[in-house]
Amino acid sequence: MEREEEVENFAFQAEIAQLMSLIINTFYSNKEIFLRELISNASDALDKILYEILTDPSKLDSGKELKIDIIPNPQEQTLTLVDTGIGMTKADLINNLGIIAKSDQTEYLEERRVKEVVKKHSQFIGYPITLYLEKEREKEISDDEAEEEKGEKEEEDKDDEEKPKIEDVGSDEEDDGGKDKKKKTKKIKEKYINKEELNKTKPIWTRNPGLILTNDWEDHLAVKHFSVEDYVSRMKETQKSIYYITGESKEQVTNSAFVERVQKRGFEVVYMTEPIDKYCMQQLKKFDVKSLVSVTKEGLELPEDEEEKKKMEESKAKFENLCKLMKEILDKKVEKVTISNRLVSSPCCIVTSTYV
Repeated sequence: MEREEEVENFAFQAEIAQLMSLIINTFYSNKEIFLRELISNASDALDKILYEILTDPSKLDSGKELKIDIIPNPQEQTLTLVDTGIGMTKADLINNLGIIAKSDQTEYLEERRVKEVVKKHSQFIGYPITLYLEKEREKEISDDEAEEEKGEKEEEDKDDEEKPKIEDVGSDEEDDGGKDKKKKTKKIKEKYINKEELNKTKPIWTRNPGLILTNDWEDHLAVKHFSVEDYVSRMKETQKSIYYITGESKEQVTNSAFVERVQKRGFEVVYMTEPIDKYCMQQLKKFDVKSLVSVTKEGLELPEDEEEKKKMEESKAKFENLCKLMKEILDKKVEKVTISNRLVSSPCCIVTSTYV
């Protein structure tokens, strides 16, 4: 059993109080920042215990999980954050902490608001952030079970049973029919604690089926989860390269003109929408013997048969003068204007150099 320590109060000096007021009204004018800061502090406490484990492995002998729990309590108007890391000493608290939160924070007791702020500011914290919520659900119980759950009322019922009662005696047939009747049931509302991890998107096959939306399973799993080996195994015989496109979002790359011809030919395109992807692809040029080719850059070559090659040569000859005229008009804004087979419905596109 842990012993509850005595609470000590400390007041800021006058100049510090003025500084805190300045911070509140400038840096922390956006009220949701307070939750980000608390989660960040909890993450620091967990980092601290990981650091101390390097010299003292016994710090984790208890086997406790490194995590952050968020517990809103609308009834008591509190929002509690609990971490399993190492907190500050008394001296640290006096030297480093200040009261920067304001009292008008009741909206952060709402489930939607807490999730919104965590996703916006703390999605990439390296420890699980769990939101604890008290919810209600309907439960069907028999009348007998309902009676058992009543404490004081049971005693009153026992007193009533001691009073004389008139018993209605029916026929044997009626008795037999009564035995076949099902027990009466009723629905009651019970409270329970729901736990939800906020900073982790789980694979669809590990999630509760009842919580999966239509658009989660409408797309084939290969669209979202696959390895480069899987991609290569599905490549067509005529395909020599692994095609990819980088962008800011799935919607952007899906609607890009650069993927039109590639996908129409039945070739898969890897969508790379993370900020780090562009830097990775600058270094990663091949996988096994397959080259990685960006569909947005110059030099994209798709497999063609003899008829397609002939049509391409005819198009180049037909629009040669137009390309020259457009180059003269655009001048130094572009390096060159050429005819391409990479488009389907879009009239034109701007491609970058292979080495950019």
